[in-house]
Amino acid sequence: MIYRSCCTAKEGEVDRISALPEPILQHILSFLPFKEAAHASLLSKKWKEAWDTLPVLSFDESVFTLDLWDLKPEQSDDKPSRVRRRKKKLFERLEKILEKRRKELISIDKLSIYIEVSNQKEFLSFVDRCTCYAIESNVKELKFEFGTLGRIWYNVPGSIFQAHSIDILKLSGCKLELLRSNVKLNSLRKLCLEYVYAENYAVENFLGGCPSIEELLLSSCKGFKILELFNVVKLNTIKLRCSSQLEQVEINALNVHFIELSDISVQCEFNLTACKNLKSLKLRYLLVSDEWLYNQVSELPVLEYLNITWCMKLRAIFIASSRLKRLSIGTCKKLFEIKIEAPNLTSFKYDGEMISFSSNTPDTILETDLFLDSQKMGTRWYAKYIELLAKFNRSSTMMNLRSEIGQV
Repeated sequence: MIYRSCCTAKEGEVDRISALPEPILQHILSFLPFKEAAHASLLSKKWKEAWDTLPVLSFDESVFTLDLWDLKPEQSDDKPSRVRRRKKKLFERLEKILEKRRKELISIDKLSIYIEVSNQKEFLSFVDRCTCYAIESNVKELKFEFGTLGRIWYNVPGSIFQAHSIDILKLSGCKLELLRSNVKLNSLRKLCLEYVYAENYAVENFLGGCPSIEELLLSSCKGFKILELFNVVKLNTIKLRCSSQLEQVEINALNVHFIELSDISVQCEFNLTACKNLKSLKLRYLLVSDEWLYNQVSELPVLEYLNITWCMKLRAIFIASSRLKRLSIGTCKKLFEIKIEAPNLTSFKYDGEMISFSSNTPDTILETDLFLDSQKMGTRWYAKYIELLAKFNRSSTMMNLRSEIGQV
């Protein structure tokens, strides 16, 4: 669309897109893939100036893939060496882009790099140098994603952990070996670690040097079996996903408002009772017991939203919460009973088999959503169904009913 507008403008016509202010042109370029944004800089002097000072740079997988593997058939005999030479030249071009911004004191708002990790040291040293250039350009958001070919973990440059300008850091396919004294990320607000290898207490040591941290995401991380989050004053959001090696999680963060625990299929010991200001809790694919759920929820005085999905060990759920407003329970295959004591509940959603349900909740539920799934829907099933509907009819303003049709 950009090329067509700029290249097809006839003599005497006004190229309205190129006439836009530079910040708007940069905003347009930020939505384009890296190669298209670079090509757009050839359209005119104004587009080139917008590109040269573009504060958002993304060297994603498509940048390398399209440049590396588009070889002609006659070149296929020497493909590995040709690919390696092309890759080296591409890295050199990308490095010059960052070096130019550093020399001209052009700030970088966001830098994203994807690279496959291999034993080729020159490619890894390229990332080290780019990191230094970005930090010297006061980068605010830094994202490094490394494909771990052959289970090689990339050791993150230590300069990253001393960068005062970074407020969002996303690392994937890396290895962390940290002491608390090595980390001084005073501006960091959001930390995302995916497919990261870290020893026990490495994450805690990391957070010890991040006094402004507000959001933490750990996904598919390995190495550590214990996670203890203490004295993180500003932390308000915690998302812990796909951590199959975890054995113990202890969270003591008074200001945390949202916690998500997801896809932790091993038997792990969780303790959230110290999070007295927790308002939202999502539990998915966890092996937690009925007793654990009751004890945890009962100790969270301001909890307003609770979502429980695919927790296969739960059998009889008892929820007692004075502030709870929204409750969602779905696909807990062994569940046969739900009891609720929640005087402020306004929304209840259930997805699963026919169960026994009881509640002392007054007429405050504004909406009930039931999705009943059963493969045998005989007379007894329908009798329980009518009984269940009668209970919700007395306490709900509106009901949404759905059922999976099985054998009648």
